[in-house]
Amino acid sequence: MTSYNLFFDDLRQMVRGHELLRHRYLQMAERGELSREEIKVWTFQEYFVSLAFPRMMAAVVTRIPDEHEAAKYPLIKNTYEELGADMGLEKSHPNLLRKLIKALGGTQEELTSNRQNSGTRDYLDRLFRICREGTFLEGLGAIGHGNEFLVIYEYGKFVGGMRKSGLLTPENLEFFDVNIQADVDHTRQIEKAMESFIESEENRRMIVRSAREALDARMPFYDDICSQLGL
Repeated sequence: MTSYNLFFDDLRQMVRGHELLRHRYLQMAERGELSREEIKVWTFQEYFVSLAFPRMMAAVVTRIPDEHEAAKYPLIKNTYEELGADMGLEKSHPNLLRKLIKALGGTQEELTSNRQNSGTRDYLDRLFRICREGTFLEGLGAIGHGNEFLVIYEYGKFVGGMRKSGLLTPENLEFFDVNIQADVDHTRQIEKAMESFIESEENRRMIVRSAREALDARMPFYDDICSQLGL
């Protein structure tokens, strides 16, 4: 096994072992114990994240030096796919989330009047700070393993739980399925973009630190949802 593989294996294990994935809300989601209303509250807050994510990636791209254009590629490709790629805006991730909200009984009026919880606001503020003010490697760490790789397991808990409970039909889980499938590929591409930079111990520390900060920042997002729901 190469040193690259060992580094990325350790980084992935850090994500899988983070306390976020043991959060009470996600444990309930995995067991299929959440009601439609309880998941709908999550979708309303996640909607702000979905809308903001392309702007985060764009911010990181602007910090990547021109001579490292290969590091820009996965983020630009990902941004295009977030907005539906060749299939158009009908398949954009925000639109897929709007369809999920509708399937859960949410209305456009509710979505229009929706406001960020303080945990959602703090989460987005911290990620934007990394992406706009940190090094591009810190941005890649926060976007790659602190978000893309995380989603595979985070969203996987919702899918497993809802398939177990039968709360929604398989076609109504498209938002989760599309994101999980895409983020397996996105993680691989971001890791490939990182390879030429991780011989440096300092670079490795930056990537790990920013990924961990992104994971830590996600905790209050779920804490506030639980407070709102009285869980």
